[in-house]
Amino acid sequence: MNEKLNNFQQTCFVWSATTFGVRGPAGPLNHLKSECDEMIAAPDDITEFADGFLLLQDAASRAGHKMSEVYAAALEKHVVNTRRDWGDGEPNEQGFTEHTK
Repeated sequence: MNEKLNNFQQTCFVWSATTFGVRGPAGPLNHLKSECDEMIAAPDDITEFADGFLLLQDAASRAGHKMSEVYAAALEKHVVNTRRDWGDGEPNEQGFTEHTK
């Protein structure tokens, strides 16, 4: 799976770099922020999530990260999150819950 994921990332990055130029990750990350609003507005539309995934992997490429590394870091971070105290679990005004600091 890691090889397929990294190959897909590379294919997409070649297209992105050719189309938009080689810059840092800020552009795709800022675009991802706006895509998040579209995901919130249409959570049943999987193509919005695909857009978010493509932007995340583009930003990771521009920051020098392979998606297999991002995936490995996510697995580790999930373990950290399961060990955190999440208080009463009630969401804030924006609809999400943060861990106790």
